[in-house]
Amino acid sequence: KTNCYRILEIDSERKIDVEWAKDGQPPRSVRIRVMSTDMPGILANISKTISSSGGNISHASIKTTDDHKAINMFDVAITDTTQLYSLIRSIEKLKGVISVERMKS
Repeated sequence: KTNCYRILEIDSERKIDVEWAKDGQPPRSVRIRVMSTDMPGILANISKTISSSGGNISHASIKTTDDHKAINMFDVAITDTTQLYSLIRSIEKLKGVISVERMKS
């Protein structure tokens, strides 16, 4: 009901104090390029690593080359450069990854 604004007057024990985080930064999108070998499971491993690092993929584009390489482009929402550099290092450790770099959007 829209007229239940008085519920806290009736049952004040149901009131919960909440507060928004003051130091949290809104996520921003960065583009990263991952060069890898073209092998089964590599995209799943990269995506899992991005997700487990706290990044959110908003766009992905994958192209393969004649020499069995893959060019993986990701737009990823991150909160700061510390998270970005940690994410890049984690992806670089994956089997089959050749290079990882941040691109200019």
